Amino acid sequence: MRKASSVFVSVFLCMMILAASVMPVMAAERLIAPAPEAAPAACPVGTYDLVIGGKDSGIKAAVYVPVRAVAEALGYTVEWDAVEKAVILDNGVMHTKFWVGVDSYQVTASGEETVGMSAPFTLGMPPVVAKGISYVPVALFEALEGNVEGMFSIENGKVVIAKEEKPEAPEVPVMGGWTIADDMDITEEIKAMFEKAAAGKLGVDYIPVAVLGRQVVAGTNWCILARKNVVVPDEPTCYALVTVYEDLEGNASITEVKNVEPANLVDKSADPASLFIDEAFVRLPGSWTPVQDVTVTDELKEMFAKALGGLVGADHEPVLLLETQVVSGVNYCFLCKSTPVYPGAQAHYTLVFVNNDAAGNASLMNIADLDLGVFND
Repeated sequence: MRKASSVFVSVFLCMMILAASVMPVMAAERLIAPAPEAAPAACPVGTYDLVIGGKDSGIKAAVYVPVRAVAEALGYTVEWDAVEKAVILDNGVMHTKFWVGVDSYQVTASGEETVGMSAPFTLGMPPVVAKGISYVPVALFEALEGNVEGMFSIENGKVVIAKEEKPEAPEVPVMGGWTIADDMDITEEIKAMFEKAAAGKLGVDYIPVAVLGRQVVAGTNWCILARKNVVVPDEPTCYALVTVYEDLEGNASITEVKNVEPANLVDKSADPASLFIDEAFVRLPGSWTPVQDVTVTDELKEMFAKALGGLVGADHEPVLLLETQVVSGVNYCFLCKSTPVYPGAQAHYTLVFVNNDAAGNASLMNIADLDLGVFND
C-alpha cells in the first residue's frame, strides 16, 4: 500500500498579544487575535492557550493565515464574487464563501461520499485585509479539511498545516473504454509511432496534429487527430480521426480512419454520427475549410468567451481550431474539452460552433458531442 506523505504549508508569524476586548487594526505582522470564549471541546482546532509569564491568561488565541497562499497550497481555487463581494474557496468537493469583516462561516460538502452543509459558525474573528492580502483564521481551513487531529501545530515560531497527499485519481474511461488525453501534444515518441504506422499508405499523407485519447487493450489504441492530404487532383485537405494500434512489442499500425466533416453538425438538430463521412469532400467558395494552424490564440479565446458568456451547465475549454467559414463575418469550429458543472464530472470532447459577425459580435451556433466510442462500433 502506498504510504501517504505530507505536504507542509508554513506561515511565519510575528506574535503580538492583543487584549480580548479589542478588535485589532490589522497590519501585516499582526496575525494573532483573541478567539471566542468556549468550552475546550467547542473551540476551533486552530486555537491555542495564550500563556504569559508561565501563567495561563485564560485567552484562546486564534491564528490568522493568508487566504490565497494557504488555499492554493491545499488544492483550493480562490475566486472573487464581484456581485456579493465575497471570497469563494473550492476544491471540487469542499466549498465555502465568506465576507471580509463578517465573523460568520459555513462549509459545504458535495463529494460522492459526503454531501451536506454546516450550520453557520463563528471563529471569533472575521476575515481581514492587510496591505492587499486577505487573511482568515486557520480554523476555517481545518473545518474545510474535516478537523483532522494534528493538522495544525506551532513549531519553532512557525504555524504548520500538515496535509496528507491524496493518491492520484485513477483515469476514468469515457464511452467505449477510451480515456481522453490530458496532454494532447504530439511528442517525438508519438510522432515516431504514428510515422511507423502510416508507412506504406500510398496516395495519402497524414500529419498528426493532436492526441485525443487512448484505449488499453492487448497493447494500446491511440486516437489521433491528423490532417489528411490526399494526393489526388482537386481532392481537398481534411481532418480525420486516425486509430493507431500499438502492440506490446512496439509495432504500430493504422486500424481505422474516420474523415471528419464538422460542417455537418452546425445544425442543432443534426445527428452526431454525420460528423464522419466516407465520400469525397466538396470545398466550394464560402464552404467550411480546415485551418492550417489549429492554435487557439488569445484573441480567439476572447471571442469564444464572449460567445459563450452566460452559458451554464458545463465549462467549455477551446483546445484546437479546426475549420472556419467566411460568411458575413466568420464562422468557427472549435474542438473543446467540456466538463459538466457538478462534482466528479469527467471531461469529454465537443465541437463548438461560433459566429463572429462583421460588427465583431460573437454568438454561439451549436455544441455537438464528439464521442471516441465510435471506434468500437
